[in-house]
Amino acid sequence: MERVAIETGRMTPWVARSLHALGVTIVCVDARQAHQSLKAMKGNKTDPHDAAGLAQLTRTGF
Repeated sequence: MERVAIETGRMTPWVARSLHALGVTIVCVDARQAHQSLKAMKGNKTDPHDAAGLAQLTRTGF
């Protein structure tokens, strides 16, 4: 993994520190902002759609 996108949440600090210790670049996205963007991208909110949407947001420099 070169870069990982994660949404903010209770576990985010722990996950981010753990991934950073492994040398992975982390992109942390505010969950509220991501929700609005993902809702506009896809009408059907499921985990696979969220993952694809977060990957797209990361690639485009959200």
